[in-house]
Amino acid sequence: RLLQGRLFAYADTQLYRLGANLFQLPVNRPLTSVSNHNQNGLSNNAQLSNGDVNYEPSRKLNLAEDNQFKAVETKLVGTVQQKAISKPRDFYQAGVLYRSMNEQDRSDLIANLAGDLNKVMDKDIKATMVSYFYRADKEYGSRLAKATDTNLSQVKNKAMM
Repeated sequence: RLLQGRLFAYADTQLYRLGANLFQLPVNRPLTSVSNHNQNGLSNNAQLSNGDVNYEPSRKLNLAEDNQFKAVETKLVGTVQQKAISKPRDFYQAGVLYRSMNEQDRSDLIANLAGDLNKVMDKDIKATMVSYFYRADKEYGSRLAKATDTNLSQVKNKAMM
């Protein structure tokens, strides 16, 4: 255990000494082009970005998963199962948190979220974001739609997807 701890500590110390931009040092810089979408932040490789977004999935990049690669191909013994969750409740906890707040906290939350969402220029992205809050709690999404001047029927349609 001590050896494993030291292995971690040594690597961590080296990263600390080199700094956040260690991939810009000539000895650490990749020899070929790297397309990992890390840009303008720590541990970037100083390659100029071509204007692509640095997240996935994205509607702006036309990328699709290659079906020839499966998630797991390891031969295993016993009962193994890999399938989608039958009843996903992705927004359940966010709704519980919202409903647990008093009215003042809810109003403050809506005002804070609306302050940032109102800076989003793309109305489709804004409606998509508000639909996530609507899925957490209908009142939550409705109030946020009103505060961001987002079409509530569009939000409801996106929430049903």
